[in-house]
Amino acid sequence: LAGAATVTAVDNTTAADPASLVSVYLRQAQTAGVIDGIRVATTWADALCPQTCTPSATTDYYRSVANGNWADHINWESSANNISWQPASMAPTSAANTITIQAGHTISVNNAVSLDQTVVDGILETQTGSVLNIANGSGTDINIAANGLLRIRNSNANSYASIFVQAAGANITVQGSGKITVFGDGSTVPANLHTLATNTSNTWNHNSIFEWNCGSGTPSIATPVLPSAVQA
Repeated sequence: LAGAATVTAVDNTTAADPASLVSVYLRQAQTAGVIDGIRVATTWADALCPQTCTPSATTDYYRSVANGNWADHINWESSANNISWQPASMAPTSAANTITIQAGHTISVNNAVSLDQTVVDGILETQTGSVLNIANGSGTDINIAANGLLRIRNSNANSYASIFVQAAGANITVQGSGKITVFGDGSTVPANLHTLATNTSNTWNHNSIFEWNCGSGTPSIATPVLPSAVQA
């Protein structure tokens, strides 16, 4: 569907209660944007954006607006200028200007996604089947901010190499009070996740946390741990 999205008024109030609050959700093709309409009594208004939403561009800024799956665009907003925001008509990829998982939001991944210049203020959770294709753009490629969390809940069907596909030079940085936690699926854990702590492309700042919170698969590490740690 090309061009701008339009809002169609749908009245599902009853004659007995014409003043009831009615929410109408209209999803058109992903390339045409997402519109919410809300009616209070007899007045209609656009809830999230003007009647003509501009479809998101792959190069827009993206930020989370809710808990949910990375691939579902309704969990994201986009902006061409990082000032004016609207519901995203697509999920972000590594082509995005920046990607931010906001504090209070959990974004889960259970399939292949691409990302770059991603700030985790909330929670990024990988699940069985997830693949993070991390591009090497300018700046930090994945930045686990203070109080941000990368939570790994994959089973042993996955491994470090299958979950974290880092382009040459791509990096993960964990800020002070930021955390990477390994849970596994409750009974198993992917192989070689200790590589998060031994990979020299990854940076661990002072007071950052690497937490192993799974009873099985406790790693036996022969190489130096946190070789790229930043001292206070």
